[in-house]
Amino acid sequence: PASDEPVTQNNHVLLITVDTLRADRIGAYGDPLAKTPNMDSLASEGVLFREAHSATPLTLPSHASILTGLYPRQHQIRDNSGFRLGDEALTIAEVLQAAEIHTAAFVSAYVLDGAFGLSQGFDLYRDPFHPMDVSAMSVFGELELPSIEVVNAAISWWKHTEGPKFAWVHLYDPHAPWNPPTDWSGDPYRAEVSYVDSVIGRLIDTVGSETMIILTSDHGESLWEGGEREHGMLIHRAVTRVPLIVRPPGGMPAGETQLPRTLPHQVRRPEGIDSTL
Repeated sequence: PASDEPVTQNNHVLLITVDTLRADRIGAYGDPLAKTPNMDSLASEGVLFREAHSATPLTLPSHASILTGLYPRQHQIRDNSGFRLGDEALTIAEVLQAAEIHTAAFVSAYVLDGAFGLSQGFDLYRDPFHPMDVSAMSVFGELELPSIEVVNAAISWWKHTEGPKFAWVHLYDPHAPWNPPTDWSGDPYRAEVSYVDSVIGRLIDTVGSETMIILTSDHGESLWEGGEREHGMLIHRAVTRVPLIVRPPGGMPAGETQLPRTLPHQVRRPEGIDSTL
């Protein structure tokens, strides 16, 4: 709210960042094979940005940019380890906290642990990673929490917090390794995207129609485009283009928000590798 406007009970904002989510693997962005009804519904009720691009295809520096509005060269976080957001940086959580809005974050990967500085301005920063688990993690390992656990914690905080609130919920599922359910028919990456969509549906139902919802991602995934299987080494459209959907309180008048559905283009990949992607 502006400085001369009172804070009301309806000043609620939910920021959802889905790690490693390509825009073109969402139904609303034109993927005919996607099973993403909840994200598609958000797009139909809000604004879909067709060409949103992340600042970098790395989780920690990209989220630092999302929360501060700064490029990596400005906030000085250039990789997922060995860097920390400085106290001099101003995060959106600090701005909202100063406006007497309750703030909370629920992250699902150790790379976003509060020790790396992103916890600035949050009344609650939920990152319950055990030191023993962290010490056992290999140099290239990933330590994550189940999305259902993260979402349950976020829902509990939302329901028990009175007054205006801002929550950031980070979900890690589309990040490799991909573990599709046994009854899934199709590529494993889309399986993870479909699962995280179902979890997001619970969040949407909880916060209600009067909450502003912002959904985006820190970066995409190559899936062998440009010769890279995942992300972090190369800079190209598959890893920089991300979804950005903003559903304002009460939604928007019905309109044409979805892109024409087109079949995914063919991607050249090494022989015999990831044939299902």
